[in-house]
Amino acid sequence: MIDEEKTLILFGYKSTDLSKSSNKKVVAICENCKKPRLLRKVNAVESKLCAYCQKVAVSKKNAITNRLGRKLSLETRKKISQTHLLIAKKGAENPSFGKKMPPENRQKLIELSTGRIHTPATLEKMSKAKKGKKLSVATREKIKANAPKGKNHPRYGKTAAHGIGAWYQNKKGQRLWLRSSWEVKVALYLDNNNYNWEYEHNSFPITFYYKDILKEGLIVRIFYLGSLRGKNTGKSKVIGEMMRLQNIPHLLSNILKLKLL
Repeated sequence: MIDEEKTLILFGYKSTDLSKSSNKKVVAICENCKKPRLLRKVNAVESKLCAYCQKVAVSKKNAITNRLGRKLSLETRKKISQTHLLIAKKGAENPSFGKKMPPENRQKLIELSTGRIHTPATLEKMSKAKKGKKLSVATREKIKANAPKGKNHPRYGKTAAHGIGAWYQNKKGQRLWLRSSWEVKVALYLDNNNYNWEYEHNSFPITFYYKDILKEGLIVRIFYLGSLRGKNTGKSKVIGEMMRLQNIPHLLSNILKLKLL
């Protein structure tokens, strides 16, 4: 590509005024690195890259051509293997230990990954690769030990999404999703007997030991005058006792005892 403006400033003529085979100099721009260079017009028409970019292009082409069918020696394979083992090391032994990725590199990776959708063929390959594989007991224990618990869990403080329930509209006109048939029956009883109630009014943090393991979580008050979910056995019994010891208002109301038919 010829820069007509710079050619006119330097030499007082344009390349269009010259013949294709002219030996007069013009300012040519490399299509790869965009750097200007002085060339004869006859050379500028034929050459689109500067000398350096031409060498790089040729070396890349030769590198690909020379590797086809080439076999590495046993010594070279061992060196490559040792390098891979070094990279695979964890902790302080890894050569990248303590080094942080620049923010711009992180942003590039995020942009490349955002919106990526696997093709059906790729999904099928991923599915086949994982089918039939079972995690060892040691791996399961590691996953369990490293899993976030208590306040660190992403679902901490959030209501459970599971359950087979139904939409219910109370006497106030509020539309609530009740997560079990038991809750629907309690809501109907409260409305039929003109009780003023609120659903999942508040929650209380609690810590307790169950099977010699310290548990940390939240007890959600289902109804303002409701009760604990589940029977008073096993973990529910332990939670109830720990609530009493930690002075947390018990959810089994002494004011109202519900008898559901």
